[in-house]
Amino acid sequence: EVVMTKIVDIGFRIKKINDLLCKKADETMQKMGVTFSQHHTLVYLHHQKNQISSLKNMEHHFHVSQATMAGIVKRLEEKKLVDAFTSENDKRVKMVVLTEKGEEICQKSRTLMQKSEMKMRSLYSEEEMEQFDIYLDRLLEQLNQEEK
Repeated sequence: EVVMTKIVDIGFRIKKINDLLCKKADETMQKMGVTFSQHHTLVYLHHQKNQISSLKNMEHHFHVSQATMAGIVKRLEEKKLVDAFTSENDKRVKMVVLTEKGEEICQKSRTLMQKSEMKMRSLYSEEEMEQFDIYLDRLLEQLNQEEK
């Protein structure tokens, strides 16, 4: 008698979960006229002192190229959600600041993302969530160490 064992591929399941989460997040954000990447950019700026950052710092934070970050910022500028300008101190440095309209979209999108997070967490008991968080942190830590 052949016993079939379930093959558990953690990486594949995490990728599938990530893909589905990104798809749902993009659909949610699209209703507000922004992409998931643009949402994260707005949230990042929201948390910066005076809601301002250099383009270079944003590239480093998001681990993306200058061209990618410049494209995201350009689209946000076109939507009047951020303003970009040259630094007074160094004309080679491009600065990005959140606008009032950008702050409004940021608050709305954060609220929607928090609702989504709470919906996912409601699938588990408090104890299960505590364990789940430990497992995810452990996995992330291990993968980060392997990167070095």
